[in-house]
Amino acid sequence: MSDHQAQETPIVVYVVQTVSVLTAASYALQALGALTLFGKVSIVAILCTVAICLLTSGLSLSVWRGVGSRRSISRRYVLNYLWFMVLIYPAMAIMRSLGAFAPNPRLADTELLGAALGDMARYAIFLGLIIWVGRSAEFKKHLSVGPAQPGDPVRTDPI
Repeated sequence: MSDHQAQETPIVVYVVQTVSVLTAASYALQALGALTLFGKVSIVAILCTVAICLLTSGLSLSVWRGVGSRRSISRRYVLNYLWFMVLIYPAMAIMRSLGAFAPNPRLADTELLGAALGDMARYAIFLGLIIWVGRSAEFKKHLSVGPAQPGDPVRTDPI
């Protein structure tokens, strides 16, 4: 990739890709962690946890790949993904209270403040991205241009 192409990619694209790949990794690890709970919690809770975590991880990877390659993804898809990420955590908390989702590890009293700040940051990050992606003309342009295809004219004007 030339320097000119790297400069054309807006920062919002890199932020969306970074957040989505980190989200995919964290939910994949949560699914693996749920698998270690066999015998400690119900099989239904484990299966629901693994299914939801792998679905969320796969959705995050599709956003990461789609935004990077600019193929078969739209700004609406990214916005729907970001809203899904805002709403999935309260849904998991409700499922957890009903016994249909694997419990979080127990936290010591000294860890509660950090956990609360982490949960608040999750909402701030995704809500901030919803606003940024929704208002960013550069993001929309980035997705509408698409990658270069064989046979496209080569740009010859000086940079």
